[in-house]
Parts: sequence; structure tokens; C-alpha cells
Amino acid sequence: MFKCNKVDEAHETMSLFSKEIDGGNLNVHEMQTQWFEIHCGRAYYRLADHRQSLKQFNFMEKNFDIVIDDLIEFNNYAFRKGSIL
Repeated sequence: MFKCNKVDEAHETMSLFSKEIDGGNLNVHEMQTQWFEIHCGRAYYRLADHRQSLKQFNFMEKNFDIVIDDLIEFNNYAFRKGSIL
């Protein structure tokens, strides 16, 4: 549906697989569904809605920041766990 630029229908379909949070928004950003965000951003870009497109891509950047922080935290934990005190 995103490839056909049917953003509203894609959101309705995704609502079958996710729950709604306050304001009727989907929790796709909390689930870190990056495939949804990138295709949604591209569809908005093709529709010349650059504000919404950048918003979707910004969610992806936030997801990557969370992943990097988690990896650094795990690395520190694993290093402490393996060290001899």
C-alpha cells in the first residue's frame, strides 16, 4: 500500500497488528518497526509531504540511537561480568 502511496490504508492495515495509544496513534514507533517507518517516509516523500516524511525518518534515527545505547550498555555489562576482581 505504501508503494501505491496509500498511506491511510497502510495505517489501517498496520492497526490490525499493533495497538493504539493516546490520540489514536499506532505504537509502531515503540515497537521499532523500521520497515514501516522507512516505507511510510518514502510514501510521504512521493506525495510531497516533506514534513511527515522527515518525521518518519526522524523516528528511525531515534530507533538507531536506542539500539546503539543498548549495545554500549551491554558491552560494558559483558566486560564487567568477565573481568576478574
